[in-house]
Amino acid sequence: MRLDLRGLLRLLPLLLLPLLGWFLYDRFIQQETFSENSPPLVLDIQSPDTEERVETTGEQENVEVLLRQLHLAELMGRIDLVRNALRRLQAVAPNDPDTLFFDAYQHLYSGDSEKANAVLDRMQMLLPDNPRTAQLGDYIDSETTAKEELQRARLLATAGRYNESLEIYDSLFPRGRPTLSLELEYLNIQGRISERWLTTRQNLVALNDRYPDFPPIELALADHIASRYKTDVWVLETYKRLARGSGLGRQAASSWLRLLGRLPLTDRLLEDYALLASRFPGDLDIQENYKRALVERAAEKERMKNPHYRARKRGLAQLEANQLDAALRNLQYALIDQPEDEEIQGGLGVIYLRRGEQERAINYFRAALRYNSNPDLVSKWQNLLNTSRYWAGLKRADRLIDSREFVEARRELDNVRALNPRAHYVYLRLAELALAEGDPERAEYHYRQVLTIAPLNTTALWGRVQLQLDAGNNSAALAVLDEYTARQRAQIADRERAMRVDFALASLELAQRNGQSREVLEAVVLALALEPTSPWQRSDIAQALVDAGHPERADELMEQWVSDDPDAEMLYAYALYLSSRDRVPSAIDTLESIPVADRSAAMSANLERLRFDQQFAAVDSEDSSAIARQLDVLEQEYSGQPDALLRIARRWLAIDEPRRARHILDGMQPTTDWPFARQLTYADLLLDSGDIADFNRWYVVMVEQTLEPSERRQLDTLNARDLLRRARLNEADQNSEVAYAFYQQSAAIEGRHQLPAQLGVLRLTEEVAGRSRYQEERSRLLAAMPGFESSQLGELAQGFQDSRDAAARQQVLRELVNRPDASALDFRNAMLVSEQAEDWESTERFAVASLAKASGSSPNESPKVLYQKTGDDWLTRSAKAKIDKVRDRTDGHIIVGLDHSVREGKEATFQIPVELRLPVPRWNGHLLARLDYVNIDTGTVDYIDRVTLNPLTTQRLDFSEKTSGVAVGIGWQADRWWADVGTSPIGFREQNWVGGVGVKGSLANVGWRLNLSRRAEVGTALSYAGMEVPATASNSAGTDWGGVLRSGVKLGLSYDRGGAVGYWGSLQYHKLQGERVEDNTRLGVLGGVYWRAYESEPHNWRFGVNFLHLQYDKNLELRALTHGGYFSPQNYLSVSLPVRYFGRRNQVWAYMLGASVGQSWKTEDAPFGFGEGSSKGGGFGYALEAALEKRVSKRWYLGITGDIQRADFYEPNHFQVYARYTFNDRWQPIPTPPEPPILYSSFD
Repeated sequence: MRLDLRGLLRLLPLLLLPLLGWFLYDRFIQQETFSENSPPLVLDIQSPDTEERVETTGEQENVEVLLRQLHLAELMGRIDLVRNALRRLQAVAPNDPDTLFFDAYQHLYSGDSEKANAVLDRMQMLLPDNPRTAQLGDYIDSETTAKEELQRARLLATAGRYNESLEIYDSLFPRGRPTLSLELEYLNIQGRISERWLTTRQNLVALNDRYPDFPPIELALADHIASRYKTDVWVLETYKRLARGSGLGRQAASSWLRLLGRLPLTDRLLEDYALLASRFPGDLDIQENYKRALVERAAEKERMKNPHYRARKRGLAQLEANQLDAALRNLQYALIDQPEDEEIQGGLGVIYLRRGEQERAINYFRAALRYNSNPDLVSKWQNLLNTSRYWAGLKRADRLIDSREFVEARRELDNVRALNPRAHYVYLRLAELALAEGDPERAEYHYRQVLTIAPLNTTALWGRVQLQLDAGNNSAALAVLDEYTARQRAQIADRERAMRVDFALASLELAQRNGQSREVLEAVVLALALEPTSPWQRSDIAQALVDAGHPERADELMEQWVSDDPDAEMLYAYALYLSSRDRVPSAIDTLESIPVADRSAAMSANLERLRFDQQFAAVDSEDSSAIARQLDVLEQEYSGQPDALLRIARRWLAIDEPRRARHILDGMQPTTDWPFARQLTYADLLLDSGDIADFNRWYVVMVEQTLEPSERRQLDTLNARDLLRRARLNEADQNSEVAYAFYQQSAAIEGRHQLPAQLGVLRLTEEVAGRSRYQEERSRLLAAMPGFESSQLGELAQGFQDSRDAAARQQVLRELVNRPDASALDFRNAMLVSEQAEDWESTERFAVASLAKASGSSPNESPKVLYQKTGDDWLTRSAKAKIDKVRDRTDGHIIVGLDHSVREGKEATFQIPVELRLPVPRWNGHLLARLDYVNIDTGTVDYIDRVTLNPLTTQRLDFSEKTSGVAVGIGWQADRWWADVGTSPIGFREQNWVGGVGVKGSLANVGWRLNLSRRAEVGTALSYAGMEVPATASNSAGTDWGGVLRSGVKLGLSYDRGGAVGYWGSLQYHKLQGERVEDNTRLGVLGGVYWRAYESEPHNWRFGVNFLHLQYDKNLELRALTHGGYFSPQNYLSVSLPVRYFGRRNQVWAYMLGASVGQSWKTEDAPFGFGEGSSKGGGFGYALEAALEKRVSKRWYLGITGDIQRADFYEPNHFQVYARYTFNDRWQPIPTPPEPPILYSSFD
């Protein structure tokens, strides 16, 4: 069949006819007589499980119509219409969930709970999983066993305690309110809470959309909006429309009338009163209100002149809006002028009742009754008075229980019980009283009383279980749960689940303590199967998975839980979990995602802490000056936050800046309202920074405060630390008896300080109390050793080492070896004690054990493998350094080199340095033997010949020399000092004994190195080897001269905290003497700063700035008799900028490239004995250097190095190759930069 446009137009009337018929049917035929304003429409009102509805289309439509009638009839309170619609519904859908529900509903309405329960039993058989079945069970309970709970909820709502009322509604109807009337009742209460006003409006709008044209819902929505928006147009129009109805019309008119009464009485408002009066001419109340409005309008203008009256009006309106603070101010002001106004008195009573101040509310309600003039308000004031008395009595009983006045509390509760013996709250208080008195049996009795009245009361239900849990009887707690009905178990299902999760977590913790990894995972599986809902239990489970080595699964679970349940508490737990995993940025983001209104004080405090932690963690530099700059910024940013400032002060102390820490502490004024933890931190910092006077002032105040026992113990611990400090000061001043007494006082107080104090007692016991008493203290400490933590054993061993008790020290360290929980740090501390005792075998053993712990390896693994595979951090570096030191005691080397240098294209020097370093472990050092073959070729140089005494009569004579010799030396090298003695090369024209002695140490983080030495001046062949005056010289021909020796002292200083920047300096003074050479003096001041710009295994960049200042007394630079031929300006200054690139590759190659540029300035006198005056010079210079070294086997190393320098007076080229043989297979990587041999002439 083919249709065109014309055919469609012809069919259009046929299409419109059924639509018109449907409209007429819907508009008129379906109209019900009980609808007051407009005919009800067919709605999509279905039970929660629509699949159980009748499938036939016609019957389905009929079911929906009848359901609409049922809901509207129930909402209107028309049981006759409910039953009428129900009969018809039973005919078409007898097993429909709503059919069955309203069947039970009608029986409950008639008071026949047995038939209602019979219907429930039928539903449980037919529809066990349908939500309507569970709702019917809730509804039957609320009308029978829990009826008093429902009445209590309504009473609480009347008293203005809306949140408590809603909690009861939620517990009674956990699956939602089963009827529209209960839903409106719930929303009416919820709407009175200002914070939930908007939510209530949304709920009512949704309800109105689902059930359009239901007058009670429309009226409830209008009333709710009117409570906040009195002039809303839709509200006024709704009141006017609903007021036309015959049933609900009067109720709508009352709402309209109340709204008019809340609005300022204006001429426009009088028109609305007139309209109401015309619509309800026979309603005396409305007519009276209209007349009253007319009179009131006239009188109102007069009354409004009185400020107290204006305050009354504002106050009552604010009370209606639940603006309690503003209402209180206005009503109190109004009361001054109108003390006998019952509404003012009653309003004030309501305010105090809502605030929970029932005692004050009682007085106002009594006054309201005393001045009552409106009979309609008598019952209101009386009910509110009784409610206040009831709750005031309970509150007084609570206070008496808290203050442990049990007899008076019981008397008060007996009085409350007499007011309403069927109210179960008093029995809950009696149970609390019994618990406070330590009588769990009587508490059990009172909980049972509660359950007799309110079988679903969660406090009593769980209270009985908790009694058994508190007694440690978990099986009895489970038995109590088995006594409960399914409905009762459902009331406390969440708590039961949490309890069972706690049981699983307890098993988990036990398995963790015992190291049972399989049992840990089984406990986790059990806990997860219980589907925990507590964020903190979830977090515990996740942490257990992390500890068990399954962090990925833990992360997945926490992410899933947050996704499924993103409430504030879950997000908070997740943030703390992330923080524990060192994911601070993610933790901050999670906390910031919690709306500010939902954040608790703890959440906000932790958010600030994490933000500070993030910034604080950024203060991470190896350069203390960089740390100081960052701390300055933080100190300004957090200037008003004591906790942050205290942490900054702690960091100042960590970088050895106690002055800056004290500056922060001096700016703080601790008050008694500070949290105790902050007080402790403040005092701890005072002690650590040495601010003892302020600590003593703080302690005097705190010791008088009322503290909890645990807080008092912590305060005593701080005092013990102060006693320990005093003991150490007196011990340092050799006041042994005073120190001994302080140590004893400190040792008597428990805490982490106790062991150091006990060790102080041990140290001084023999001196103060004799050897026998020392043995007693020794035995006592050794006997207590099994109770010490592993971390304390190193401290104990150190104490015995300080007392020179080797046997006790070794006994303690043996105990540490057997401790499975000993950490890498514990073994490192044992290593240091063993080193101090010069027990080198134990030192190495504990260093290896520390590496094994740090890397998680077996202690039986090869030490060399452990050494080489363990990562690089401060602890492992320390352990490896000690292994190197111990192995170096038995290690030595032989180095042989070929060294060639040329100066200014003339003087060439070739040397063969040989060094033997022989270990002598017995004496903790190494014997050094040096032998250097030296060959010098001066080339053709000028001899300055002075013919007469006149300095102007000089001549230059060409001459040259070749010479060679062997320098020998022997020396000793210890850890902190060294010495050597030898000769300048034997075979030179001038030879002398040389040598030196040096010592090094550190003071206040500054390293120092002091040398006293006598060395050859190697600047030229003349100064080093000596020369012969040419035969053609005018005088002294054939005379040997030169061979200058430099004797003096050198003090080197360095400051390097391991950061990016380091500093060095050197102060030198020497006397220079030679054969037929004038004596001279040399003063040198050198220094510089270097910057580790980049550090890694293969690549290191280092930049610096160096300066050099030299002063010589005489200018003896010429090759002339009485001169030494060495560089000797009277004032020389140079500044250079060096840069070095170095590294290692594959652990066997080391390399270095370097360069520097510089500028020099010098001032020279005329050469000594050759005239007068001075000259200035200097200029630009540069240097280049390179080195390469390879480890070719376990013990052999080959290297090559070279450098060139270019300056105004100095242009040497230098080249060296060398080989090194080591006695041991060295475990450490090849050193970088490479380490070529040092010539004996440059031994300093």
